[in-house]
Amino acid sequence: MNQKKSITLTTTFVGLMCGFVLTQQQAAAAATNAPDPTATSMVAPRGTATAKSAEPTQEEQSVNQQTSTQKAFTSTDTVNETVNPNQTSRTQSTGSSTTTTAEQTTTVNNNTTTSAQPPQGTATQNTATISSVNSANEITQPVSQPTTPTAPQAIKTTNSTNTASTTTDPQVETIAQGTWGTSKWEYTHQGDDYILHFHEGTFGASSQKTIKDPNSSYLQHTVGSIGASPEVFNGNWQWIEDLTQIIIDPGVKANQDSSYLFEYLNNLQKIIGLANLDTANVTNMAGMFEDYQGASLDFSHFNTANVTDMSWMFAGYQGPKLDFSHFNTANVTDMSWMFAGYQGPQLDFSHLDTSKVTDMSEMFKDCRELINLDLSHFNTAKVTNMYGMFNDCQSLTSLDLSNFNTANVTDMYDIFRDCRNLTNLNLSNWDNDNITDMSWMFYDCYSLTNLNLSNFHTTNVTDMSWMFHGCSGLTSLDLSSFNTAKVNCMESMFSGCSSLTSLDLSNFNTANVERMRFMFGYCQELTSLDLSNFDLSKIEDIDSIFISCQNLNHLILGPKTEFKYVYLPKVPNTGTRLLGTDRIIASPYWVATSGYQQGHKYTSNDLMELTGRDQVTTYDWDSKPAFTQTTETKTKVRTINLHQPNGQLKTETQTVAVSRPVTINPDGSKTYGAWTTAQW
Repeated sequence: MNQKKSITLTTTFVGLMCGFVLTQQQAAAAATNAPDPTATSMVAPRGTATAKSAEPTQEEQSVNQQTSTQKAFTSTDTVNETVNPNQTSRTQSTGSSTTTTAEQTTTVNNNTTTSAQPPQGTATQNTATISSVNSANEITQPVSQPTTPTAPQAIKTTNSTNTASTTTDPQVETIAQGTWGTSKWEYTHQGDDYILHFHEGTFGASSQKTIKDPNSSYLQHTVGSIGASPEVFNGNWQWIEDLTQIIIDPGVKANQDSSYLFEYLNNLQKIIGLANLDTANVTNMAGMFEDYQGASLDFSHFNTANVTDMSWMFAGYQGPKLDFSHFNTANVTDMSWMFAGYQGPQLDFSHLDTSKVTDMSEMFKDCRELINLDLSHFNTAKVTNMYGMFNDCQSLTSLDLSNFNTANVTDMYDIFRDCRNLTNLNLSNWDNDNITDMSWMFYDCYSLTNLNLSNFHTTNVTDMSWMFHGCSGLTSLDLSSFNTAKVNCMESMFSGCSSLTSLDLSNFNTANVERMRFMFGYCQELTSLDLSNFDLSKIEDIDSIFISCQNLNHLILGPKTEFKYVYLPKVPNTGTRLLGTDRIIASPYWVATSGYQQGHKYTSNDLMELTGRDQVTTYDWDSKPAFTQTTETKTKVRTINLHQPNGQLKTETQTVAVSRPVTINPDGSKTYGAWTTAQW
């Protein structure tokens, strides 16, 4: 009986003590679960963030093992408690110091697993599940309810694991977490890195957003899906700027539309697990890595078999050398702007299939460091748009485009603009029958000395404005194959071609041209111009067509070449030497040397206002030879006396002529050459 009472008292005492301990634990948990007053809700930007995943070091493994043992000692039961919806963290205090919010890290046999809690505002069962111990070294995985968050949850979490002798370093601060599509993610701060970690699931839809730069009063930036998506960064500038790493777990699938996925993540240093990203169903990769500046990208497992759009894909790329040799581009139709702004000396296109591509516009625009381009494998049979394709490739010195099929191309606007070191270009085999726009085509190619356009067919071209502007290295141009019947604009077509000495445009049909403003402006070396076939009946603007053509001294004009209000430089003063000749100005006039009113003289203004010309007429500056060449001759006579054997005297007279050249200078002075030699 006494023994039973003793047992009863002991049991009662133990029960009271257990109740007391449990009450203290609940009180401590309630205190810990109070909302963190320092946690702030941040507006999520449009970019995506990734978490950093690394193999644990030996020291970390030791720490994790000790931590696991401590946690295993904490509780032997599963306790379910109702959690206040406003609470963002939950602490279970059991000897080791552990603070957890929004995610609970559990170490199992030295492996780290993460379970993300649903964001605030999500309709889920508010139940927290505490792990139970199965053995001294094993902890069961906590079970979380499925959630469908609509926006990222801005939270603050600090995870630190302490033991008597070891502390994990660095601490992990969870800034936000959420779900994009079906892929859960968390954005964390670890040491110097801000990491966005994506877990198994499918990414959400593509998006872009223009946000204001908080450091500028006027700058705005367009950010891609990770920075723009309401389910990820939602335009949060600070998160976009801070992001340094993205981690992609196995099982992550890219959205069918993955355009602008990693666009404008300026400080992103690396994408870990890019090979894990399943792109098998992707059809749109436009702008996917635009502005990327980080470490090299591993595309060895990238599946691009279904992709049709790669426009802007690597625009502004400033990372290491690109290796896309594994790309399957058999279905790609759009490669416009694909490498625009790429910062590198070379690209390898030997494996790129372009057989279905229709748009190559601005494909290499602003590739200013590109010095070599081998496009011998390019199939351009279906390409219709090549405008600006090589625009501003300032370091290119040569381009072999002999294999280009341009039969279907309609637009070549800007195609070689600002290729400032290109010296030679042979386009004689190009089929241009469908091209309508050639404006700005060779603009500022000032190193170009040889341009072969001998078979250029321009039957359907309507715009040739600024076509050769600034080609200051060209001394001649053969445009005899040009058909200009449909052209309506020739503004500044040859302006700034300062080394051109002559132009034969006698085959030009200008019946439909409305604008010729500055057409030959600043062609300072131009001396001869054949405009005999020019029809100016539809001209609306011809202002300054000959401005700064101060050496133009030979003009061939036709019956329909009537100028109005055109400034033609004045003929120089008498005695001025004609450029490249031995002639000088005889009088400051133009003279009709053939054709209409032959022999008549005109001032420059009179010639531009002349009407009634009914035939092709040649006009030249009134000039004469700069020097008069004559010859001065002298004769020498000598007498020879011959004494013959018979005693008679015979006399002979010999004559020899010598001469020397004489130049009479414009001032009347003479310059003498050397006398010739003569033999008696």
